[in-house]
Amino acid sequence: MMLYPGNLEEKLGFDALRKLLEDQCLSDLGKAKVTQVQFQTDFSLVNKLTKQTAELAELIQVRGRFPSNDYIDVSAYLDSAAIEGAALEPREFFEIKLSLTAIVSCLRAIDSEKGAYPELAAMASGVDVSKELIANLAKCIDEKGEVSDQASSELIEIRTKLNRARNHLRKVVNKAFAAAQSAGYSPEGASITVRQGRLVIPIVADQKRKIEGFIQDYSSSGQTVYLEPEEALESNNEIRIIENEERREIYRILLGLTDAVCLELDSLRNAYEFLAEIDLLQAKVKLANLIGGVLPTVKNRRTFVIKDAKHPLLQLSFRESGREVVPLNMDLDSEERLLVISGPNAGGKSIALKTLGLLQYMFQCGMLIPISPDSEMGFFSNLFVDIGDQQSLENDLSTYSSHLANMRFFLDNANEETLILIDEFGTGTEPRFGAAMAESILEAITDTKCLGVITTHYTNLKEVAESHSGIRNGAMLFDTKKLAPLYQLEIGKPGSSFALEVAQQIGIPEKVVSRAKEKLGDKLVNLDVLLGRLEQEKIEIEAKSSELNLKQKEVAELSMKYNQLHEELSSKRKDLIASAKFEAEQIIASTNREIEKTIRHIKENRAEKKETQKVRKRLGAMKENLGKPVKKKAPVVNKKKIGGKIAVGDLVEVNGNMQGEVLELKGTSAEVMVGSLKTTVAVNKLVRLAKSTGPGRSSKGSKKNFDLNQQAAGFSPQLDVRGKRPEEAWGEVEKFLDRAMLVGYSPVKILHGRGSGALKQHIRNQLKTFDYVEKYWDEEQIHGGDGITIVSMK
Repeated sequence: MMLYPGNLEEKLGFDALRKLLEDQCLSDLGKAKVTQVQFQTDFSLVNKLTKQTAELAELIQVRGRFPSNDYIDVSAYLDSAAIEGAALEPREFFEIKLSLTAIVSCLRAIDSEKGAYPELAAMASGVDVSKELIANLAKCIDEKGEVSDQASSELIEIRTKLNRARNHLRKVVNKAFAAAQSAGYSPEGASITVRQGRLVIPIVADQKRKIEGFIQDYSSSGQTVYLEPEEALESNNEIRIIENEERREIYRILLGLTDAVCLELDSLRNAYEFLAEIDLLQAKVKLANLIGGVLPTVKNRRTFVIKDAKHPLLQLSFRESGREVVPLNMDLDSEERLLVISGPNAGGKSIALKTLGLLQYMFQCGMLIPISPDSEMGFFSNLFVDIGDQQSLENDLSTYSSHLANMRFFLDNANEETLILIDEFGTGTEPRFGAAMAESILEAITDTKCLGVITTHYTNLKEVAESHSGIRNGAMLFDTKKLAPLYQLEIGKPGSSFALEVAQQIGIPEKVVSRAKEKLGDKLVNLDVLLGRLEQEKIEIEAKSSELNLKQKEVAELSMKYNQLHEELSSKRKDLIASAKFEAEQIIASTNREIEKTIRHIKENRAEKKETQKVRKRLGAMKENLGKPVKKKAPVVNKKKIGGKIAVGDLVEVNGNMQGEVLELKGTSAEVMVGSLKTTVAVNKLVRLAKSTGPGRSSKGSKKNFDLNQQAAGFSPQLDVRGKRPEEAWGEVEKFLDRAMLVGYSPVKILHGRGSGALKQHIRNQLKTFDYVEKYWDEEQIHGGDGITIVSMK
C-alpha cells in the first residue's frame, strides 16, 4: 500500500472528517479507536467494516434505539486489578458494573434480531461476560457506588451493631446538650456536631469547666469549645472500634471482588474491546446520518460508478446557509481509465476531484459515504494526489518544481492498482512549456494503466483526451446567458474556460477583451466559442426535454382520467336503461292486472252503478300516478350474494339484474319494493344479498364490533414504507395517519429510509396538504436521522 503525499488526509479533508467522527463518540474508548481508523487495502476487511456500519445503521432504524449509556473506559482499573494484593475502590467497581451492563445490553440488542445482522453477530460471538461477576458486583456495590450492606453477613452484623452504638451515643450527647442549654452554657443557636470523628457539644469558652468532659476542638474565634461529654467517651470509643471492624470487612470484600475481576481479565479486556468497536460503529452511523452516507455496491476491482455523490464537508457547510450541493456523477474502468476535466474557474473542477478522492478514502476506511445506493465503489491499493500549492522552502522547491517531483513519484510507482488525482495539471510555469510537459506526462501516465482524474485549462490536454484511447474529456457546465457556473459534470466533451466572457461580465473594457481575442487568434477563439455554444444548446435542449416529459406525463394522466370517467358513465347508462326497462315492464304488468281485476269485478257485480263508479275512480287514480314522474333512488350498488332463506326485510336480487327489498311473503311469492314500484315475484327467482353496513344502513351489532379501545391497543406508532414506490407508500401513510387520528396517537413515525430522497420528499410534500398534521421533523441522528420522519398531529 502506498499513500502519497504524507499529508494526503489533509489534502483531501479527511482530517476534518476524522474530527467530526471523534465528536460522535460516546467515550474515550471510541475516540481511541477513531485515531486507529486508516485506509485499508484488504478487500475482505473493508467489506466487513462497511457492512458492520450499515448493519448497525439498519438495526437502529428498525429498533428505534440502541444502548448508548455508560460507555466507560475502565482499562486503568483492569490494569490495577492485575497487580497482586491490590484492591479496587468501590467507585471503580461501580463504573465496571455500569459498563459491563452496557456491554450486555449491546449484546442483547444484536442477539434479539436472530441473525438478521451477520457481521454484528460475528463481532458479538466472541464476547463472554461472566454473569457470576456481574451478579457479585450488583450484590456488593449499591447504586450510590458504595459497598452494600448485603455484601456479606459479617458486614450486616457490624453495621447493625454500629447503628445501635451510634443511636445510644446520640441519646447520651442529646441529654448532655439539653442540660448545657438549660444551664446557659451553650451558645444560642448552636447544635451538636462532630470533631475529630467524635460527637461533641458546643460550649461557651468561659463555661467549659462547668461540664465534665474532653475538649476536642475550638472555634476560629476562640469563643466556643467543642466538648465531648465524659459520659459519651466510652460510647465514642466503642464506635471507633466498630468502625475499624467495618473498614477491615469492606477491605476484605473489595479484595475478593478484585480477585474475581482478575480471574476474568482476559474476557473482560475482550469485552471492552467490543464496547470500543461498538462506540466507533455508532459514531460512524451518526456521521453517516449527518451526511447522508449509505453503503453502495462493492466491487473488488479497479473501477467505480458514482451517482449523486456529494462532498460531505461541503454538504455540512452548505446546510448551515440553506444551500444544496449539486450532486456529482462519474465513472471509470479498465477501458476508460483517465478523465480530463476542464471548464471555468470556480466551476467545481477541484471539488469534483476532491469529492472522488475523499469518498474513496472514506470507503476504504470502512465508512458509509454520501452517494446513491446503486453506485459502485471499486478498490485500490494505492492513492496518489497532487492538489494545491506544494511549495517547499525547506527543500528549496518552487510550486512547479514540487508538482514535477510529484509527477516523478507517480510515474515511478503508479500501476493498475493505483488511483491518481491531479489538480490544475501543468500550471506554475510558462504556459507553453507547462502545457507541453503536461501532455507528455499525461501520455506516460496512460502507460502505467492506473485510473485517475485530472483537471486542467490546457487545450492541448483536451485534444489528447479526444485522440487517445483510455482517456475521456469531461466538462463543468456553464450558463453562458447568465455567465454563471452550474457545477455539473458532463462526461464526453471538453469544457471551455469562458475567460473572455467572464472578463466582460466583470467589466474589463471591451477594447481590452477584443485585443485579447486578436492575440489568441481566430482558431482558438472560435473553438472556445463553439464549445460555449454547444454547452448552452445542450442546457436548453435538456430544459425543453424536461418540459416535454412533464407535459407528456400530464397528458397521460388526463387520458387515464378520461378513460375512467368514460367507463363509469357507460356503466351508469347501462344501469339506468336496465332500471327504466324493468320499471316499464312492471308498470305494464301491474296495469294489465288492474284492468283484468276491474273487468272481473264489473262482471261479478253485474255492472252496478255504484261499483262501476268505484272502479272508475280507482282507474283514474292509477292514471294520475302513471302521469307523475317516477322518483329516482340512489344508484344501486352491487351487493355480495349470500343465498339462504328469504325473509321480510331482506335485500334481494330480482331476475338477475335488479335489486329490491322484500316487503311481504305470500307462500311461494313475495312482494318486493324495486325502486319506487311494488311488484310480486316468485320466491325462487329471488337471490338473497348482503346488506350494506355503510352510513346509510347499519347492520345489527356493527357498533359493537367497532371498539375504539381495541383499535388503539392494536395500533403501532411506526410505519415502514421503505422500498415502496412514492404513490404506493403514500396510500399506506394516509391510512396510517387516519388511524392515528382515530385513536388519538401523536407523534407517530414514518420509516422511509434515505436512498435518493425521492420517497421522503414525496411523503413530506403530501404531509403539507393535510390539515390535521401540525408539524414534522427528522428523527434524532442516533435513532435514524432523516431516514425517519416524525409527525405531530393537531
